[in-house]
Amino acid sequence: FQTSSPLPFGRFHDRDHLHSWFHEGGQARDPAPFRPMVDTRWGDTVDVLIADDNERWATGSRYHVLIWANSSMSTQARVALERYASAGGTVVVAVGNVGPADAQLTGVSPSGEMRAVRAWKWCTPATGDIEVAHFLAAAANITATGVQVVATSEPEGLPIIVRRAIGSGYIFTCLVPFFGADVLVPPVLRLLDHIMAPLQAVSIVEGIPALYWTSTLLEDGASRVVAIANNADARWAGKLQVRIDTGKNRGRGVRATCEDVWSGARIACSLDDVGRDSQWATTLKLVIEQHDVALVRVACEVL
Repeated sequence: FQTSSPLPFGRFHDRDHLHSWFHEGGQARDPAPFRPMVDTRWGDTVDVLIADDNERWATGSRYHVLIWANSSMSTQARVALERYASAGGTVVVAVGNVGPADAQLTGVSPSGEMRAVRAWKWCTPATGDIEVAHFLAAAANITATGVQVVATSEPEGLPIIVRRAIGSGYIFTCLVPFFGADVLVPPVLRLLDHIMAPLQAVSIVEGIPALYWTSTLLEDGASRVVAIANNADARWAGKLQVRIDTGKNRGRGVRATCEDVWSGARIACSLDDVGRDSQWATTLKLVIEQHDVALVRVACEVL
């Protein structure tokens, strides 16, 4: 039997009409230069880019981090990523996306042999903590200078994540194939937490970090509204940190204000210079009742 689609096709009458539009003129047509993502573990900080031949994704990029997720890498893309990192960007790649032919970029050459990992530890900075986790990692040889081991297996000491300094930036290579495929393995998640932290507009700095939050930067560029949901059967209490880029001269004074959007009441907060461009971090205490949503507005005013 046939049934109508629950979703409208918009300007297209059916799937055949849509398919013909994609291939109109004998060339595949891309519907968008990038596709926005929903909020992630690190907030609304991720876009999915199309790695097309014009290299818009790397040339003069406004992005601080590029994560290469293709199943292969062309010579052209390799050169573009190396140029992007040399200019101060951070690139993250994984075995499966890159191989021995990409050693010029990564500084490591996978041997093709896979090793079972049962435990691992973070090396930079060294904490001494060993975590138990089961996954596969590729054996690899370091082939370039300036390559630093970031995470290793225990007790074997095999590299799991390495970092190559290049120009003003870095190339991180995960020796876990495709970052762990169906789920990011713990050392990869630790790496992404590390490099994404400075880019997070909102973070929980005290209290159980199990809340769902989303935020919107207002048109003035100096105010952010944050919604935080507590889905637990108990009250949540902790501290929230919100970063705002004032875009103003760092030598001038800045004042922060926080308010409860629901009631309009002021919330006490502190302001810290995070030492990055013109960013400021506002920290405030929150108490959210069970199954409730807090809505706060944070603003930075240049005096």
